[in-house]
Order: sequence, then C-alpha cells, then structure tokens
Amino acid sequence: MAATETTRMEQHVLPEAFVREIYPAVTQPSAGIFVVVSVFLTCFIVGICGTSSTVTAIYGCGKPAFKRLNLYKKGSNTKLFVSALCLIDTIMLLSLPSAIADNLIGFWIFGTAACKVHQLFGSLGRMSSSIMIAAMTIDWYFVVAYPDRSKVTSKRTTMLIICSLFLTAVFILMPIMIYAEAQEMPVFESNRTDGSILRVRIYKCVDVMPTNLLFWFTGVTFVIGYFIPLLTVAILSASFSQLYRHSILVLNEFNQRTRRVTGYVITIATCYFLCWTPYWLSVIYVSYVDLVESRTIQALKDSTETTMILLYGAHLLPYLSASINWIFYGRLVRALRQRQSDEKMDLLCIQ
Repeated sequence: MAATETTRMEQHVLPEAFVREIYPAVTQPSAGIFVVVSVFLTCFIVGICGTSSTVTAIYGCGKPAFKRLNLYKKGSNTKLFVSALCLIDTIMLLSLPSAIADNLIGFWIFGTAACKVHQLFGSLGRMSSSIMIAAMTIDWYFVVAYPDRSKVTSKRTTMLIICSLFLTAVFILMPIMIYAEAQEMPVFESNRTDGSILRVRIYKCVDVMPTNLLFWFTGVTFVIGYFIPLLTVAILSASFSQLYRHSILVLNEFNQRTRRVTGYVITIATCYFLCWTPYWLSVIYVSYVDLVESRTIQALKDSTETTMILLYGAHLLPYLSASINWIFYGRLVRALRQRQSDEKMDLLCIQ
C-alpha cells in the first residue's frame, strides 16, 4: 500500500521536477531594431530633461522661497495645465526603458505587474493629454472672450478639474490594467537523455482582452481620447479666429501678448493631433485586420514591408511628440509671464 502511494506521488511530482525552463539565447538585434531603440533612447533623454526644465521654470525651483511663492501666486491657470501636461509626458516617457530592453533582448523579462504598469503608462498619453489640451484651450478661450468671468475660476477649482480629468482617463484605461500580462510563448521543447524535459520559452507583454471588449475599448478611447478633443480644439480655434477678426480692441502690447499666448496654445494642440493622427489611423487599420482576419498577428506578418514601416513610424510619432512638447510649453509659459507683466504695467498706468 505504501509503495503504491509512493509511486503515485512520483508520477505526480516527477514531471514537474524534471521540466527545465530557460530563455533562448539572445541574438544580435537587427539594424531596424537599433534604429527604433536609438529613437526611443533619444526621446527618453531629451523628453525627461526638457519636461524637468520646464517644470523648474514654472515653479522657480532653485530660487529663494519668497520668489517661488511669488511665481506661484502670479501664475495663471494655464500654467497648471502645462504642469499637468509635463507630468503626463513624463509618465508616458517612463514606459520607454522597458520598451528599449524588450526590443534589444527580443522578449519581456519584467513580469506581469511591470507589464501592466508599462501598458498603462504608455496609454496615458493618448487619453489624458488630449483631454487636458482640450480643457486648457477651453480655459484660455474664457480668459480671452470673458476676461472678467475667467478670474472667478480659482487655482483650487482648476486643480480639481485637472485631477478629475486625469482620474477619468485612468478609469477608462482600467481594462489595460486588468488584461495586460506577460504571456508565455513556447519556442522549443525536447526530451533529454536524463529523462528531463527542456523547455525554451519567452514572454511577451500583451493584453488578452476578449475581442468584443477590445473593439468597445478601442472605440471609446478613440472617441473620448481623440475625436471629441479634436473637435473641441477645432471649434475653439475657429472661435479664436473670429473673435480676433471682429475685435475692436486697440492692439496694444498687452493684447499682442494675449494673441501670442493663444497662438502657442493652438500650436501645442496642433502638434499633438498631427503626431497622434497616424497612430489612431494605424489602430483603426489593425482593428480592421482583427475584425476581418480574426484576432491573430498573421495578417500583419503577411503585410508588406512598407506597411510595417508605416505602422512602426505611426507608433514612434507619439513618443517623439512627448519628447519635444516641452519646447512649446516653455514658450507658452514665457508668453504668459510677459502678458502678466504687461497687465501689471497697464494697471499701474491706470492708477
């Protein structure tokens, strides 16, 4: 009886004990991978340094405490939106180191938890940035069109709006957190002479959403994270143009500064949508392939080299946008400060 139990235990334990799982040997990446990694690394370094310098300029870090407080008090609500955009760009860029390692090695080595964070950080840019840019454009429109009413909005209210928009974007992206995982993909398996099983496998950071949920998720993120903000910015841009065209205000220095700030706000929005439009077109294309060809990557593998290059380029543009946005943010902040200085001078002249 005891021998029978021992035999059963060996039959249950031995297959697990003799399975040896290893990663495949790392091969030299192709020239195309080196190009992608170089772009990622450049975007990461330039973007992190640039956004840090912009935030430093906004809040006067490194200056005496009374000067920092003075800068904060004199700042407009638009600077709060710029700070939020810098934070979002930084979060998005923080997904690049793991993407660089994944491209160089050829597979994911960081586990499921890191995969969820990586997917969430990389997706925040496509949701929260567009919503925040639309909100900033709306806020500035009220500053220009209704200057007396715009002063009612306090910094606390603006911060509440920013936090609400950010949390809404995170909530919409929760399916990524739920379904993203490091999925095991077997490469090779063989029986060895000593009775053990050698299994070579890799992991890929993917989402395993059900097909129906994937299409709903793509549609919702497209409408809320791209189409509605794009439509909002387009309408407000036309409103700005009409407002300035029919304006009877004297073009003094203050009004010229206001127009310059408006130009930078529209420029930031335009650059964002120019960089993200190819990405969303590629997402729609991949969704179409999934719908028609079933949810496999075989149809993409069979695509022409030109199509694959275009898809890679479309996914690189958002990171390029996140790495250079700080240039426009800095110019916007400078224009805001100059406008505030002119406003102060006008008040002194009136007094």
